[in-house]
Amino acid sequence: MIDRPKDGSTGEELIPHHILTTICAHLNNHVGPEPDSLLFADPDTGQTMREWVYRRMFNQACTDIGRPDFRPGEQRHTGGTLAAQAGGTLPEVMERLRHKNPQTAMGTRKSLRDARKLLQRTSRNSPMTSQIRSSRG
Repeated sequence: MIDRPKDGSTGEELIPHHILTTICAHLNNHVGPEPDSLLFADPDTGQTMREWVYRRMFNQACTDIGRPDFRPGEQRHTGGTLAAQAGGTLPEVMERLRHKNPQTAMGTRKSLRDARKLLQRTSRNSPMTSQIRSSRG
């Protein structure tokens, strides 16, 4: 039996419409009909996937897309950042990421501000910015 996540939080996840077909195909092709079937079973044993098996598969997928530096936790952080960018309130971002306190969720907001500052600094000196400035006279 697999228990709840380590912090004990559970919740529903909204599935974006544009990936629903892919998720349904995965469920139909790789998940048993029993209510307690594993969503991501070890491909060799059919049992609970161990972390090293997951990391091996994840790392290979990242290499295949040209991002061998990508880490699993970045997916979650990216989701939180996108929710904040889309105008999600602090309580909404906290709920999405299952954060228990605002300080943790504010890290997502801080990284968003840092990214904006970096973009502003780099765009000021980019060739495209110089071209736009010169075209305006």
